[in-house]
Amino acid sequence: MSLCAPRGKPEFRTIYLRSGWQWLAYCLCALLGVIVSSPCAEAGNTVWQAPLAGQVTVVKAFEKPAAKWSAGHRGVDLALEADGKVLAPAAGTVVFSGTVVDRQVITLEHPDGRRSSFEPITDPLPVGATVAAGDPIARLDPLIQHCPEGHCLHWGVREPTSTQSTAAHGMGYINPLLLLGLEEPSILLPIGSDFAA
Repeated sequence: MSLCAPRGKPEFRTIYLRSGWQWLAYCLCALLGVIVSSPCAEAGNTVWQAPLAGQVTVVKAFEKPAAKWSAGHRGVDLALEADGKVLAPAAGTVVFSGTVVDRQVITLEHPDGRRSSFEPITDPLPVGATVAAGDPIARLDPLIQHCPEGHCLHWGVREPTSTQSTAAHGMGYINPLLLLGLEEPSILLPIGSDFAA
C-alpha cells in the first residue's frame, strides 16, 4: 500500500487493531515502509515521483559542477525504452517546449519554484499546459540515443538559489534523485584539531 500513489485508483484496506500498542506499531511500520520503499517523496509542499513508469535505473548519475560554467552532469540519465512515456514528476506548468540545438526539450515549473527539464523528447505538451504528477508530458525521442549504452531520458532540476526565481538568474542545478528520496544529501562533518572527522 502506498500513501503516495500518483496514478490509478487508491488502494484501501480494512485493518482491525485491538490495542493502542498495535495501532502505534502499525503506524511506525507503515511510516518506515513509505520512507524506505516509496517511489515518491515530498519536498516542501510539492510531491515528487519518478518521471517514468516502473523501476528507476540510473544510467549516469548527477555530477555537480564546481562552478556554473564548469563541466559536470547537470541531471541524471534514466533508462527508458525508445518512444516511452515521459511523466510529470510533480504538478506544474509547461514553461518551455521547443528545440535546443538538435533535440526537443520540455521544461516544467513546479509550485515550489523548481524547474524540471527533459530531453531528448518528442510530442511535448505546449507552453502553458498544466499537469498533475504522473501525467504524460512527452515521449522519449526514438531517433536520438542520448546515452552510449542505449536510449535514456535526461532529467535536470533547477531550484532558486536566492530571492530571484527566473530561469536566467538565481537558479542552480540539484540532484533530482534527492527529490525522490533515493539519495541522501551530502553532510559536512566537523573536524578536530588533528583534521580527523
